[in-house]
Formats: sequence, structure tokens, C-alpha cells
Amino acid sequence: MTKKILICLCLILSLCACTSSSVETATTDESEVVETTEDSQSDEEETTEENDEDSTETDDNESGASSETTTKSNNSKSSTSNSSSTSSQSSNSNSNKTSSNNTSSNNQSNTSTSSDNTTEDSTIYCTYTIDCSSILSHTDALESNYQVPSNGIIYSQTMEIEDGDTVMSLLKRTGVSTDISLGYVKGIDGLYEFDCGSESGWTYSVNGVKPNVGASKYSVSDGDVIKWIYVVSRSEW
Repeated sequence: MTKKILICLCLILSLCACTSSSVETATTDESEVVETTEDSQSDEEETTEENDEDSTETDDNESGASSETTTKSNNSKSSTSNSSSTSSQSSNSNSNKTSSNNTSSNNQSNTSTSSDNTTEDSTIYCTYTIDCSSILSHTDALESNYQVPSNGIIYSQTMEIEDGDTVMSLLKRTGVSTDISLGYVKGIDGLYEFDCGSESGWTYSVNGVKPNVGASKYSVSDGDVIKWIYVVSRSEW
């Protein structure tokens, strides 16, 4: 009986020892599992932190690259703007030079024109007319075969005045035939004094006024209007 009890106790102790060993083993396994899980989580956190750091560095690099690109773009724009400004200034400078050259050319042209005008202005002129229209209303009194022009005008031109010219010297330069004796005009273009009555003959006027001196003594001035007129009666002198 005692032996049986001892055997039972041994079995019970043996079972308890086995159970305790199993529990310890299980506890150890669970502890290892927990540690493995914690290590895995720790590795994952480290990986996440590294990825975050890498992402941050990448973002920083991209930001830096973008900043450098923007800076280069701004520098390029600034350079282009400066180049455009320089080109504009150069264009304005060339335009100013061209304008200055044109102004100088215009001034020279104006000076040349003024000089030419001065040269032209140094030449003076007068209007010279030979008129026998008074005979048209006295053709029945005409005693010669002179052919009176239809309008009574023998000559009418603008003549250049030379130094020392007189009414008489210009008459000789008209090219119209004249008969002059001692400074006295007897006939012009074949029409003589007394051809249309005893009071008919040639007289002259300057600017509508009949001078009191002979034609050979009257000096001509610029712009004078000189007219030789054939009169039929003394009342027309």
C-alpha cells in the first residue's frame, strides 16, 4: 500500500514537472514571439523613418533643383531683359544718330536751298510791254500799211535787268525793230509817229506813271512795269 502511494506521488510529481516544463516552454515561445514582433515593429519603424528621411532629402533635393531652375530661369529672363534693354538702347542710339544725320542733311539742304535762293534773288526782273491798241479804235485814221496785232500788243515779256539798264537799253534788247534818233523813239515795229494823225506817236510809262526824263536816262529797278504806248492824240500823252 505504501509503495502504491509512493508510486502515485512520483507520477503526480512527474506530471507536475512535465506541466511546468511545458508552461515554461510555452512562455518562452510566447516571449520570443513577442520579442520577434517587437523587433519587426522596430525594424518597420526604422525603415519608415529612413524612408521618411530619404523622402525628405528627395523633396529637399527636388526643392533645391526647382529653386536652382527658377533662379536660372530668372537669371535667363533677366539676361534676356538686359539684352533687350541694351538692344533697345542701341536702337534708340542709332535712331538718334540717324535723326541727327537727317537733321544735319536737312540743314545742309536748307542751307544749299537758301544759298540757291540767294543766288536766284540776286537776279532782278521787270515786265516790258509794247502796246499800240489805241489804233484799233482809229483804224480809219491810219495812213500807213502797218498791220496792227489783233489785240494791239506787239511785245510783252518779263525781262532780266542787268547792271546799268535803262528803259531804252531794254527796248533795244526786246528784238523788236526800232527807229531811234538822238534818244528819241520815232518808230517801233514799223509803226511811226504821225502814222495815225498829226498828234500820234510813242511814249512810255513806268509803273503807270509817265516820267519827265528821256527813256535813255531812266534807270530800271527790280519789279518795274514798263510800257511803251502808241497814242493817237495829245490828250493821251
